Order: sequence, then C-alpha cells, then structure tokens
Amino acid sequence: MQLDMGAAVSLMSELSYKEFLSHLLLSKTSMQLITYSGERIPSLGSVDVPVQYEKQNVTLPLVIVKGEILAPLGRNWLEKIQLHWLNIFNVEKAEVASDPAVKAMLRRHIREAVEKELDKLEKAGIVSKIDRSDWAAPIVVVPKSDMSICICGDYKVTINQNLEEKMYPLPNTEDLFAKLAGGTLFSKLDLAHAYQQLKLDQDSEKYLTINSHCGLYKYHRLSYRVASAPSIFQAIMDVTPSQQREPSPDSKEEHTRKLDKVLTRLERYGLRVKLSKCQFMQSSVEYLGHRISKEGLHPTDEKVDDLPVSARDIAQATRKDPTLCKVWNYSVNGWLNYVLEENLKPYFTCRHEDQGCVLWGMRVIIPPKYRSRLLDELHHEHPGSCRMKALAHSILWWPE
Repeated sequence: MQLDMGAAVSLMSELSYKEFLSHLLLSKTSMQLITYSGERIPSLGSVDVPVQYEKQNVTLPLVIVKGEILAPLGRNWLEKIQLHWLNIFNVEKAEVASDPAVKAMLRRHIREAVEKELDKLEKAGIVSKIDRSDWAAPIVVVPKSDMSICICGDYKVTINQNLEEKMYPLPNTEDLFAKLAGGTLFSKLDLAHAYQQLKLDQDSEKYLTINSHCGLYKYHRLSYRVASAPSIFQAIMDVTPSQQREPSPDSKEEHTRKLDKVLTRLERYGLRVKLSKCQFMQSSVEYLGHRISKEGLHPTDEKVDDLPVSARDIAQATRKDPTLCKVWNYSVNGWLNYVLEENLKPYFTCRHEDQGCVLWGMRVIIPPKYRSRLLDELHHEHPGSCRMKALAHSILWWPE
C-alpha cells in the first residue's frame, strides 16, 4: 500500500481483493468516494482486515473499489497505528509488502504511472522541468475512476502555511438551485481540469513546484491543493460572462440559443469543457447530489443512501450524552435564568430543539459520538479548507 495523507480512507482494488482477501466477506458500505479532482470512485463494499505493523496488531476497515488503483493507506488507518516515519519516507526501505517481488512490482507500477502523468502534463504545457527550487513540495498520487492517476503537490508543507488567504464568497447550493426554479430543460457543462485552465503569473510559478523521482517540475497553471485555489477560481468565474444563470422555463429553441451563447463566451475566454461529462437538453440532470427537473429539486437515491448520520441518530446520541441530555431537557421544559455548571454554559443560548436534536439557531448541536464522522464526511468532497469550514459552521456546532 502507498501512504497517502490526502486519502481519508484506505482502499484496495477489486483485483487485489480477489487475489489476496477473497476469504473475507464484503460488507455493504454507504460511503461516497470522490477523488480530489471531483471524480467518483465506485465502491463494492468494505472488509475488516487484521493489520500488523512492528509490534502493533489491530483490525481496520478496508474499502474495496472497482477497477485497478494504486492502493492508498489513508488517514483512517493512521489514526489507529503509529508509523515509523523515518523508514516510511525512505522509499527503498518502506515495508509495503512482505514479498520482495510484490514490493518491486508496486514500485514499478507507481513510478511508471507517475512518469506517464508527468510526461502528459509537460506535453500539455502545464508543468516544465527545472533544476532547483526553494519551494519543492512532495507529490500526492491520487487514483482516478478511469484507472489513471492525478498528481498533486502536498502544498501544506510549503506555500499553504505562508499564504495570506483572501476570503472570497463561494456560491451556495441553495442560491444555485433557486435560479433554476421553473425550468423544464437543463444542460450541464463541466470545465475540463478546471483549475489548470488558469495561467499563473510568471513570478508565481516557482512557488508551485513538485518533487518527484523524475526530478523537479514547476506548474504554469493553477494546481489543486493550493489553499487559495477555490477562491481564486471562483473570483475569475464570477467575472466571466458565462457564469450568468438565467431561469429556464424555455422552449428547445430558446434553450439552444442560451446554450450557444454560453459556449461562445467560454470559447472567447479560452475555457474548455469536458464533453464526456456534459449533458445537453435534458429533462433532468444530477448536480451536487441532487436531481433537478421540472418537478423541482430532490436528493438522488445515492445521496440519501450516503447520508451517514440521521436526525434519529443524533437524537439518540443526545439523550445518551450526560451534558446534552440536560441541555435537551432544559430546551423542552424551559431554561433557568442562569446556570452554574460550567459544562452547560456554552449551551445556555441554545433554547431550541427539533426531532429530539438540540439546535443553535439553524445549526444542529452534534454529540461527541458523531463529531469525527461528520468532519470526515465533509472532508471527502470539500473543494477547499475555507469552503469546507464555512459549510460546517453553517449547519453544525459544538463547543471548542
């Protein structure tokens, strides 16, 4: 397995599962797997596997996915086992498998995939090779659903900790969906490698440098995993006329006219779409886990299945938590004019409840049992730390 700090969970391909772990029964999982570039990874289920590392022995979940991928060792395993980091960062000594032949095969496949992707990026003018850099970040290899890989820089160890991140308002789903109300025909456009369509200022290129076994490469285009990338991209999209969204209770002729207008504007600004991900003139489309049609907005069946925590779960955990149980009782039966218990003071302004859940305004107070799980779910699909934190703060709350 390949250590990947960017992966929330550990994965194994269907092929490897059948070869090595077919004796373990697959369990159904509602987990939704999304690559950093936004592509969905279809999962088959999960298995609990015995893991031995040095003197540590634990049983950990392993998600099995379709196709062939570079199996990442994700953060959920790192929370349970203590790695010997000095050896981990020495690739030649890392214990990725017990059989030397398997280790050699894994290294070869990873190196070949990285070399192929770097060559592709270089030919596309996205990166170019350089001799030295003061800002070289290690690479993170992310498997994609089409069995290719995406190379990202682990910029949290270089530029992200030095950026003065400008807060730019990102669109929320409610506003986007509201503008589509009354529509009868829908088209969906997907920008190909969205961030990488934005050229970097020449003085900024040196800061987006990645370090691989092939050498150093600097980016000429905006790269994923840069903390400010989502805000930068959205700011540019907001001044691009193609971002104008019009209500669409229109005929096919009118819809075609609007579609041609948007595509013409995209062409004028040099922006390209990925045809395989676009949909045109549909009676309904899926977007951000919802199905949009003339009947309105509905969560997709997959989205409903993927919801990890329900109101009933939170209500049950609220009643079992000694502090939140008191908060709930006060919310239902009436609060005193003051509270003396220190653990109740952060909740004193929370005087509402719904379906057995304690609310603070429009935010749900999450019991300790579900806090880590919900944070993990938010991290799966988030387009940037600022947007993820804003989303979390708008719907969830618990004391620091």
